[in-house]
Amino acid sequence: MNRGELFAAIDQLTALNRRGRDVETERELCRLRHLAGVSLLSNPPVEVRYADPVCDLPVVDSVSRLPEVTPDCLSPGLLRAAILEHGALVIRGLVDGAKAQQLARDVDRSFEARASYAVDGPDPEGFYDELEPVEGLRITERAWVAEGGGVLAVDSPRLLFDMLESFEEAGLRRVIEGYLGERPAISAQKC
Repeated sequence: MNRGELFAAIDQLTALNRRGRDVETERELCRLRHLAGVSLLSNPPVEVRYADPVCDLPVVDSVSRLPEVTPDCLSPGLLRAAILEHGALVIRGLVDGAKAQQLARDVDRSFEARASYAVDGPDPEGFYDELEPVEGLRITERAWVAEGGGVLAVDSPRLLFDMLESFEEAGLRRVIEGYLGERPAISAQKC
């Protein structure tokens, strides 16, 4: 499959999974996203154009010393300016509180599923199922991430889907795509 076909398949399966959650669909989405990422590594886009930074950054918070905006003010240019000048941008209220609490509970479930993975194998609900990278690539950070109290998003098909859906609902994909000048991707080792 070429990259365009991979992205089309990802979009199609995402829409299907929105209509009715299915763990096998979520596992396939992880696999297809991985293949799309591999394709980006081997054949990166050319002539990427980043968003122009806006001139007027919001007031910097006196405690965090970072610029803060509300979700309705977020734009690719504002994000670029904040990152260039401060390295970050705080966006309070980007994810609904109830949704954030559900994601936190599901992260806890992924820890439980990972704890039993060696004995029970992949979690039947998709809370933990280690992605097997394509030949020649490895994910060596799992032990380090686990020791630090984390789980790689790519090893939790259910949570990866929910996380990316939360980003979509918050309008982040549009903003990040505008910032980068291309469709965003997430590294398996960094998320």
